Amino acid sequence: MLYTSEHYATALIEKLAHFNGVLPGNQHYIRITIPPGVSYEEFPQTSHPGWDGIDDSISKTFGATWCLECRSCILIVPSIPGGRIERNFLINLRHPDAGKITHDMASPVPWDLRLFQI
Repeated sequence: MLYTSEHYATALIEKLAHFNGVLPGNQHYIRITIPPGVSYEEFPQTSHPGWDGIDDSISKTFGATWCLECRSCILIVPSIPGGRIERNFLINLRHPDAGKITHDMASPVPWDLRLFQI
């Protein structure tokens, strides 16, 4: 599975949420293009109360089942550090539609050191 974000800034916020005190080295980003017709589904938040709690077993179980069943190529999920407004796209690379997704060359992430000041 490929874990992506809808926007570059959301990807940075997600990375910072998992920051362990060490400036990420050699980080790169890749812009992808998802063409029309690629199958997707959105995580039904209202059907899964507590999905965004400390115990992440609800969302992990949903995602694992989605991936194993290969129901769609993309699962759109809310970004918790993005205020649950921004979105992440999980891409199931085993799904036949995954081959339709294209990408650019990798580019270095130009981290702004102010993001790491306390």
